[in-house]
Amino acid sequence: MASGSQIGIGIWGAGWVAGAHAAAYQSTPGCEIVAIGSRRRESAASLASANGLDCRIYTDYADFLSDPDLDAVSICTPNGLHAQNAVDGARAGKHMFIEKPVALTPEDLARMREAVCAAGVVTSVGFVSRGVPLVRRMHEIVQSGALGEIYMIGADYWHSRLGRPDYYKTAEEAGNAYMVGGVHAVDAVRFITGLDITAVCAASTQIGSASAEGYEMHAVDSLLVTYSNGAVGRVSAAIHGHMPYQVNLDILGDRGVIRNERVFTGENAEGDPFTVLGEQGLDSGSVDDHAFPYLMREFVECISTGSQTRVSLENAVNTHEVGFAVDISKRRGEWVPLPLS
Repeated sequence: MASGSQIGIGIWGAGWVAGAHAAAYQSTPGCEIVAIGSRRRESAASLASANGLDCRIYTDYADFLSDPDLDAVSICTPNGLHAQNAVDGARAGKHMFIEKPVALTPEDLARMREAVCAAGVVTSVGFVSRGVPLVRRMHEIVQSGALGEIYMIGADYWHSRLGRPDYYKTAEEAGNAYMVGGVHAVDAVRFITGLDITAVCAASTQIGSASAEGYEMHAVDSLLVTYSNGAVGRVSAAIHGHMPYQVNLDILGDRGVIRNERVFTGENAEGDPFTVLGEQGLDSGSVDDHAFPYLMREFVECISTGSQTRVSLENAVNTHEVGFAVDISKRRGEWVPLPLS
């Protein structure tokens, strides 16, 4: 453990998202960044310098995990490395904050769950929408029963971010368009409603500009889904094109409806306009604007109390299995039930 009663944090991977992790930990009481690691020493040293950190630098993951002051790890490596990093971290007895997607295959997800269960470590997954004020307000409204019985749900993630690393552009390294971004919209819906997705039917298409930029996988996924209470819905993920960052969340109940910041419940008379909520919404795709401080506070608090986070690896299983079902459905041309066997 770090000095005093501080929880020793290590960041493994020094790319785009790692800087946001570092800043969030630095604003979180009860923890201290003691190590940064990357396959390239220069990258790790640059991340430490950019955040004013005087900590140990590693290029070997086993050495990093052996640091005597290290209690917890933020896994910020490319998507395809998350699973093995997490399995090794769990076997070393480290608590873990795992960037999404946590795994790209059902087999890797199963290995992670087994390792985490055996180790009994605390986990958290980087689903930052849960810390967004508007999403939390939507959660409160739905859980209060103000919308009545939920019967239809829409969830869209559109982000045409230019200059993504090359590993985002192949199925082997990124998964699919849903895994790159759609997971955020689905996790937000699952948090807001408390419902899981029970079946998926998917199709996808390519955008010419995405192909020209080197995307070998389709840049658009479109899903029909069913939910655990019998509700139906749709999910879309578009990771290229010409558009601003947008996450659309539509929750329809028999007594009201929410469309992002607009809500219509029993308090609104027929013919009234929507009531507009004042909370900040999902309006930026920059990691610097993501709600990492919210997630890191919960992560550190749960390590201190020995409890599991509300966005643990186990909680994230359904969101990820949707992504696996997307590829199965596209390949077979049929509905895929969840959970996967």
